[in-house]
Amino acid sequence: MRVERGIKRESLDASLARIAATYGFSAPPVSVPRAVQAIVQKHDPAAAAHTLLAATAVGSKGAAQLWSVGRRGSGSTVAFSIVGAQHPIAHALTLKAALSIAERAGLEGLTLAVSSVGDGESKRRFLREVGNFFKKYVSQLGELSHQALAAPEEAYRALYHSSHELKERLPRTIDHLSEHSRKVMTDTFTLFESVGIPYHLDPYLAAETPGHSELIFAVRSGDTQETIARGGRLDDLFKRMNKSAVGFAVGMSLSLTEKVDPEPAEDRLQCMLIHIGDAAKLKAFVFLEALWRAHITTAHALLAGSLREQMELAKTHAPRSIAIIGQREALDGTVIIKNTATEMQTAYPRDKALLILGR
Repeated sequence: MRVERGIKRESLDASLARIAATYGFSAPPVSVPRAVQAIVQKHDPAAAAHTLLAATAVGSKGAAQLWSVGRRGSGSTVAFSIVGAQHPIAHALTLKAALSIAERAGLEGLTLAVSSVGDGESKRRFLREVGNFFKKYVSQLGELSHQALAAPEEAYRALYHSSHELKERLPRTIDHLSEHSRKVMTDTFTLFESVGIPYHLDPYLAAETPGHSELIFAVRSGDTQETIARGGRLDDLFKRMNKSAVGFAVGMSLSLTEKVDPEPAEDRLQCMLIHIGDAAKLKAFVFLEALWRAHITTAHALLAGSLREQMELAKTHAPRSIAIIGQREALDGTVIIKNTATEMQTAYPRDKALLILGR
């Protein structure tokens, strides 16, 4: 309880930076150059803050995680982006950072809606179906009839947000996915279930969150289920900005009603979390939440391709301790704690490992 009381006394500004850092996002938050903003706005007028971040990170070697905080009227927008990722854990890192901050900001009744618009092939299939739909029902569309033939995507969104009786018959993006896109979606759903991220499938989410590729997300809050965060994959933008790009890009933008100004994290990192193997990667991800709730400053390399890369990052960060989860630890629920000063390491149950790391 001592730790929980400490968390309650912590300001949102302090929590913001610590949670972002725990999930791997750079500190301090970045500012997006105006030149990049202009490029993105030209190609995608509906782009959100996370899209701008993704464009900023194009050209980085390997996977890059960025975040930003901007003013939005009397409130703030907190955005997260990962580019160059090659493992679906990137989706979970982006979403969990946004969800954790929303929770810390006092937002309740949080739910995650997920859907897919697919790749280029999937989108072409869907748009053909939308075109056929509007041709079939054009006589029943009233004021929307002209828009339906001239700009079917805009008409699709307008019809979805209306009370028109045809709304219930609208085509769904998920029914027209290519084999590749269906696999991306199901693999991501499997990962969410493995790491305990509750979600529900919203087949019409594309009407609310345009401008993305493959997966799309929305976080809703409260009794009215107002959308407080939007995001998804940004593959089209990523490839347009860098034709030789490897991996994918994903982002999320969270709206907060208050103005926030993230405080820098502690100078000395308490823990570097290392994983060995895919099963350990998932257990390590789950352990991250316990670490930030226990107020333990943490870094990780869940997007790293090798153990060597993780260990090199550990040397760079110079943490007080290294927490290691391997295949055995993933199975028996333990964590190896290595004291970087003494080089001694011991395996502990996860609850006790938190106490050791928090000393």
